[in-house]
Amino acid sequence: MKKVYDKTQAEGTFIRLPSDLRNYIYMPNFKAEMCYLYGLIVDYYNADWGYAFPSVNELAFAYGKSEKTTSEHLKVLEECGLIKRSRTTKNNIYIPYYPLSKNELFKKFPEAKANYEKALAKRDEEKERSKRNLEKYKSKREETIIDMEKLDEWF
Repeated sequence: MKKVYDKTQAEGTFIRLPSDLRNYIYMPNFKAEMCYLYGLIVDYYNADWGYAFPSVNELAFAYGKSEKTTSEHLKVLEECGLIKRSRTTKNNIYIPYYPLSKNELFKKFPEAKANYEKALAKRDEEKERSKRNLEKYKSKREETIIDMEKLDEWF
């Protein structure tokens, strides 16, 4: 039997992601899967040290991507302001930052706001298209029922 995941009753170790992270999908070059990479850095974060220090190889393995792709995605996370990367003599260090709120994000990155508004318009157009299709279906269904009633009269 499958157990329903209720985050308020979660047991075990989980990577908790801030809800505002979802707004970053409207950033140029940002892919939804990068939220997971951000989550990995959050999971590796060591509060005693003040940063996370996994190697790119280790992140790539956990992320399920190549080192090249992982490095490219880390660059996007940094450009979006979600992480800060530095290099020490031994390894990379990462500092994860809280995502900006939707309003803060759109104020700082107008292109993200424009992408959001395009997506919103597309969603609304799709709703309207679905509504029109449903009305057409209902109309055709009524015509079919009327035609069937005429057939019944013949027999």
